[in-house]
Amino acid sequence: MSTGGRRQASEVAGEKTQVAMAAQSPELEAEIHLGWTLYGRQDLEGALSAFERCKALGPDSVDAYYGLGIVLKAMDRRDESARAFDQAAELTRKTDSGSARMQMLRRMAIAHASFVRTGEWSMEAEGQIR
Repeated sequence: MSTGGRRQASEVAGEKTQVAMAAQSPELEAEIHLGWTLYGRQDLEGALSAFERCKALGPDSVDAYYGLGIVLKAMDRRDESARAFDQAAELTRKTDSGSARMQMLRRMAIAHASFVRTGEWSMEAEGQIR
């Protein structure tokens, strides 16, 4: 692929990602941001509440379920964490799965689910999604 072709493909992928992210409401975006802020401050209960609200605001939000999985993992709530990561991975299939962001989130969700279930990090563990 030529440099111009790669640039054009990259611009198209970026536009698709922006469209997918723009589809989220401002309230959902703010709550996702709050969840990550609280997680960064190690306020796991607050982060958990924020990501639970994200699920209500955007039941098809990959970000909501991925964030929830991360927080539950940090709280050592493995079964719930694995289910949240599974849901995030599944939702990437319904979203623009051609975007680099969705592909990355899918692989990360799969790897986290694999880790909480088996203790092994595998970004290719497709068969472990339940």
